[in-house]
Amino acid sequence: MGCLNRRKTKKILDFDKRREIYNFILENPGVNISKISKLLKMSIPLIIYHIRYLQKHDFVSIKKLKGYTRVYLKDDLGSKDREKLAVLRQETPLKIVNFLLINNCSKHNEILKEFNIAASTLSYHLEKLLKNGIITLNTVRNKVGYSIKNKKDIRRLIKKYKPLRILMLFIFQGQKY
Repeated sequence: MGCLNRRKTKKILDFDKRREIYNFILENPGVNISKISKLLKMSIPLIIYHIRYLQKHDFVSIKKLKGYTRVYLKDDLGSKDREKLAVLRQETPLKIVNFLLINNCSKHNEILKEFNIAASTLSYHLEKLLKNGIITLNTVRNKVGYSIKNKKDIRRLIKKYKPLRILMLFIFQGQKY
C-alpha cells in the first residue's frame, strides 16, 4: 500500500507548477490564493485549478476565513489554529502580537505609541485578536492591559508556520501586504 501511495503522490505532483504550489502551501499553510499568485508569479486561475486538483486528491483543504480563501495541508491544523494563523498572517495583528510577547500587560495607549496607526485601527485589531483568543484583557495591580492569552501556543504557531517569513517576502518584493 505504501508503494501505491508513493506512486499516487508522484503522479499528482508530477507537474512542476502543481508541485511548486504544493510546496509553497507546505511551507506557508493558511496563505490566501492571491498571495500564492503574487509570490509565485502565477495567474489566479492557474493557482485555483491546481489547488482544486490537490483538494480533489485530498492533499489540501480550502477554508473561507474572514473574507479570504485560505489553503492548508489536509488535516494539518485544527480549526482554532487555522483561525489564529489567519489573523497572524496579517501585518498589523502580527506586529501587535510580537509587541505583546515582549511587553506583557500593555495598555492601549502604550501599544499605540509603538505603531503609526489611528487609535480606532488599533482598537479594531485588538478586538480581532481578542475575538480569536490570541490576546486577553487583564487587570494587574489596578492596571488594565492586553496580554497574550497562551504564549506557548502563539510561539508554537509563529515558530512552526512562520507568518513573518511570508510578510517579509512581500515587503522584500516591494508589495504592500
